[in-house]
Amino acid sequence: MPIEEEDVLSAHPAQAAAHAVARLPEQDLLADRDAELGRQLLQLLAQDLVSSSHGLLLTSPPGICKVAPTLAPAARAGVAGAMIKSILVALDGSRHADGALEHALWLAERLGARIIGLHVIDIVSIEGSFVHDVAGSLGFEPYLDFSSKMREALQERGRMLLDAFAARCEARRIPCETVLPIGIVANEICDQARTADLVLVGRRGVNEQFSTGLLGSTTESVTRKSPKSVLVCPAQFQEPRRPLLAYDGSSRASAAMHAAAELASALGLPLTVAHVGREGDAEAHRTMDEARRYLASWQIEAAAKMLTGPPHQRIVDLVRDGGFDLCFIGAYGHSRIIEMVLGSTTEFVLRNAPCPVFLAR
Repeated sequence: MPIEEEDVLSAHPAQAAAHAVARLPEQDLLADRDAELGRQLLQLLAQDLVSSSHGLLLTSPPGICKVAPTLAPAARAGVAGAMIKSILVALDGSRHADGALEHALWLAERLGARIIGLHVIDIVSIEGSFVHDVAGSLGFEPYLDFSSKMREALQERGRMLLDAFAARCEARRIPCETVLPIGIVANEICDQARTADLVLVGRRGVNEQFSTGLLGSTTESVTRKSPKSVLVCPAQFQEPRRPLLAYDGSSRASAAMHAAAELASALGLPLTVAHVGREGDAEAHRTMDEARRYLASWQIEAAAKMLTGPPHQRIVDLVRDGGFDLCFIGAYGHSRIIEMVLGSTTEFVLRNAPCPVFLAR
């Protein structure tokens, strides 16, 4: 879907109202004897509207208010629009999580960001049917003795993982904090993501040897539920040098383009834009022209590639054959039922791309 000019340039309605209110004291709309009082009231109202239009996020500690920037609609849902300053990385002790941490450390050093290390104690491991069966077979009362011992063991393991994480951050002089909640893993990651700019997860989890898919169930759930953009990382870290943007002109792809342009500019990297269309399709050329015009305003080296064929397969082939080491793509575009029938380009790329995949929102 092409980006309309009003989608990119229109101001926030509350902000526009604030400017209009702020100008009222300059007009002769108040009686002379109440003019001074009216001006003061209108100025206070204007200040309140401006604050509302910028979105005060009351998720910080008491007394600290974090102001969210006003973004274009195409980018407001994702991390792009405000430089990444808070990175959440999920840690479970697996080699894929370690790869995600290496990517987080690399990004934090170059963007001046802090890292939040998160390890979730899986409540299913404490109160699931497995614990009930084992506790009964050992002669314990379920959920009274055995589950408490399990909880203590998992908490101790979590603290060890987070201590090791903090030591790695300290060694590289990167500010960090740690979080150790108990709950359903994917839900806790998404809940913590509300106060981060970017979420990093490994492609697979600690139980990868017991599963057959190319994408872990927790990772898949996070990519679908996360309120912020997600970077899905392989186990092996490789410093990104050639990022690729998969662009189809949709609003989701527009968010990915904004994130890709911002990161490429901040990291001093070139950016290649790929579009998969039909042979001789005029719409495909309009979509690529749209991307060229947008990227022309960024101080980055941009190139374009026009492809034909099945989008999901062509994107993965281009990543592999073209030597790209980071792929930007928009979030899921259909419901789970439609994707079960038609398939999902996003999911296929997440499962099969050999490089980190930046899922933009």
